[in-house]
Amino acid sequence: MFSSPIAPQLAIWLRACAEPQANSRQAEAKLRAALATPVLGLSLEALDYLNQSELAWEARVEQFSDYHRLWQRQGVLPLVRRLMVDFDIAARLLGEFAEGERLLTDLLHLGEMLQHASQELDGEHALIRFLAEAIADPDSHGDSHKLRLESDADLVKVVTIHKSKGLEYPLVFLPFIANHRPVSDTDLPLRWHDGEGTLQISLNADEATLATADRERLGEDLRKLYVALTRARHATWLGLAPLKGSENSAIGHLMNGGKAIAPSVFTQTLGELVEGSGIELSPAPRPPRCASPLRRNNKRWATPARRCAPRGTVVDRQLLGAAYLGALSGAVTTPVPSPMPEPTTPRKPPPWKYWTNPTTTPLTPRRFTCTVSQEGQGPARFYTGY
Repeated sequence: MFSSPIAPQLAIWLRACAEPQANSRQAEAKLRAALATPVLGLSLEALDYLNQSELAWEARVEQFSDYHRLWQRQGVLPLVRRLMVDFDIAARLLGEFAEGERLLTDLLHLGEMLQHASQELDGEHALIRFLAEAIADPDSHGDSHKLRLESDADLVKVVTIHKSKGLEYPLVFLPFIANHRPVSDTDLPLRWHDGEGTLQISLNADEATLATADRERLGEDLRKLYVALTRARHATWLGLAPLKGSENSAIGHLMNGGKAIAPSVFTQTLGELVEGSGIELSPAPRPPRCASPLRRNNKRWATPARRCAPRGTVVDRQLLGAAYLGALSGAVTTPVPSPMPEPTTPRKPPPWKYWTNPTTTPLTPRRFTCTVSQEGQGPARFYTGY
């Protein structure tokens, strides 16, 4: 972000806003340099007029003095936005620069980052130095200073059907179009319209009322289905499956008149519906199979050859966990446990004592059982592994 062409010009503006009324040649040079930057858009005639008219120059000095006071009161981000409004920067970037949208996004992002950095810096000059150092070495900053996308037009958008009304998208995917939610007796109060279009409300969920309310739900789902099917500019994908009760959904009602389709003839029915049309029927892609690292060829693991240690041997959970995880990956790297601080008060012995015997050779994950002692309660069993 700090390597953007807009960053050096922003630094020049901030130097001019930091001390606009200083009676020195250096302060005057900073202000003239800011007014001459291409993004502010002052013409050569306007810049020359500042050399000839004392009143015009004093007006510019007063203008940048107001920017300085705004910077002190509210921060650098309001200052950047005020500059954008007064000099019509957004319209100029979008209309006169080849990468205007990119530059506008960078300018807004820089303003936000400087506003955040100003909370940890003391004064305007410290913030200007921070920006100058970042421009000189843009790779020294973290991921938060990376470029933002200037537009999300090419990104995948996840929206509801209701929110997509009136919009158009190049491609539309409807993976759950066969789903629906029937009206139930928990949806009180129930609402529907009678034959004259009058809204009716009922607190009784009898079968007739539920059927009427669900019929109105189906009508609303059909209207939403029409919206969903008419949003694409090029192509639409629908995810269909012989789900239980799918005949009561909007797409199921259109496919077979609200009658259930047996799973055995579901694909055949779809093929008959799309025959002779421009619709292509294809099976859904299979999900990738995840091979379990804990079982191979459906064989049970053999009994471990190593016997459990005697009772009372204490386990190091960190080493045992590392050995087990290493067995899954094929190799074990035994970590070096950090030294524990010396206790200042006597510690009560732990209630459980386990077995440990870390190894540096590759292990095979197995199920094993160790008999251990539980102080004060006799022997017990401890299970781990697979």
